[in-house]
Amino acid sequence: MKRWHLAVLACVALLWVGCAPPPAIAPEGTPPIPIPKEARRWVDLARQELAKRLRVLDEAIDLIDVEATEWPTAAMGCPKPGETYADVVTPGYRIRFRVQGRVYEVHVSKRGEVRLCPPQEEKGEAMQVPQGAQQAVLAAKRDMASRLGVPIEEVRVVQVEAVEWPDASLGCPEPGKMYIQVITPGYRIVLQAAGKTFEYHTDRGSRAVLCGAQAKPAKPALRRPSLMDVRHAIERSRADLARRKGVDEQSITVVEAAQVQNLASPVPCPPAEKLATLAGPEYQVTLALQGETYVYRVRGDAVVLCR
Repeated sequence: MKRWHLAVLACVALLWVGCAPPPAIAPEGTPPIPIPKEARRWVDLARQELAKRLRVLDEAIDLIDVEATEWPTAAMGCPKPGETYADVVTPGYRIRFRVQGRVYEVHVSKRGEVRLCPPQEEKGEAMQVPQGAQQAVLAAKRDMASRLGVPIEEVRVVQVEAVEWPDASLGCPEPGKMYIQVITPGYRIVLQAAGKTFEYHTDRGSRAVLCGAQAKPAKPALRRPSLMDVRHAIERSRADLARRKGVDEQSITVVEAAQVQNLASPVPCPPAEKLATLAGPEYQVTLALQGETYVYRVRGDAVVLCR
């Protein structure tokens, strides 16, 4: 072949390479959020509920993360003011989504109960206590924590208002009592804990009076069982059921676990009478396996299958 032919072919080849589109580079996509197999249906349920509440398409909701957890009460970590909740340990999942720049937290129990918590930017921290009211607020928080049997750290300050009470009763007179008729400066303090809202009236010192229906004498609050004790009861129950059925413990789902004394209607369990002689609190644990429900009673290391 002549030299000029080779030159022409070389030029054509160069033109072809120069005009050809560059090789496509796959964009680096965000890896999918890992979702535990047993949590997938609850994530779908949470997404559907959030889409319905916000009136958006499911596709507009981005999953941030999924976390298995156990809430100490039936409020599932999202108590509503004025409502009361049973002190029942509730297993489930804390699921976070992002919608139009806002983060939403949805709590789903393993029984399919869904609670939508306020958006994170709206939740905020507890309000700042005004200067001079710290002593009165502390007195009110201590009283509420004692009544409910919760740590004082769980008592949240909702409102603090400076007022002048018309007499020494601080606006909460008790029938049959006489009070000095003197204007008493103080505070109206609203607190929340364990799904309940209390209103306290105080002076400028450490005297705090609980007002309203909650101020009526009540039975001493039962101390909330520690999660360690509850987990121990769950582990003992799951191990017994797995042994009886010849299955892996991971295939057994925890439906409910609570101290028997905190249950309004414990499941009747005659076999549990033999636990009465043992020391320590007694727990009721409800498990699910292959569509069947099993109820256990546990005290210490002793475990009894009720049904």
